[in-house]
Amino acid sequence: MSFNLKDLLGWKVKQGGWCNGCESSPSRPVPSCPVPSCPVLSCPVPSCPVLSCPTAEIILRNNLHSADTQMLLDPLLRERGFGVLEGRSKEDLRNMASAAGQACRDFTPPGGETLEQTLPYPGPSSAEFSESPLPTVAGLASDGVETLRTHVLLVSHGAFIRVAVRHLVDGLCCSLPQGLKTSQVYSACPNTGICRFVITLQMEENVPRPVSLHCIFINRKDHLTNLQDS
Repeated sequence: MSFNLKDLLGWKVKQGGWCNGCESSPSRPVPSCPVPSCPVLSCPVPSCPVLSCPTAEIILRNNLHSADTQMLLDPLLRERGFGVLEGRSKEDLRNMASAAGQACRDFTPPGGETLEQTLPYPGPSSAEFSESPLPTVAGLASDGVETLRTHVLLVSHGAFIRVAVRHLVDGLCCSLPQGLKTSQVYSACPNTGICRFVITLQMEENVPRPVSLHCIFINRKDHLTNLQDS
């Protein structure tokens, strides 16, 4: 299973800078680019479909390559809760974090969720993962997925891709491409950047469990080169 992570576990910030765990608005047209014929996962939480479900529906409706793609609703795919700051501006979040003497990205408002609470699944020990070296790849949008049967695209806000990557690397012992610097691994994902992880699952007591995780690339934007040239 391949997870294209252009942010996972994010908080969504709509135009004007609002902290909305489950409410936002798209800021640019939806492109019509190839999408694999596999299920598209969205969030069924009552307030989240204000953005997530309609956006997924628009992508599928306007994409020539996804006519047979099914959209699934998963209750675990939801945004981080912001408690008393839900619906307030991001500036309010910065001010409250500053008053508490904490960095904005690490601060949890009263009634909100901690970063640890957004990562509910315990990962297997490092001994359970394959230590075979990864092939060198160029980092293009199609790299690492040609032979995979299942793809999952997860889209969220740019700040918390770093949280997701840290969880995959530190918490789930994901292997990294040779030569990748630590500063690259834990840097914030740029706008429209893509990270690709290949996750191998096996069924244990009717539950899919990860048995190996490999990072193909992090924070790449090669897929935009042709658009910029045109």
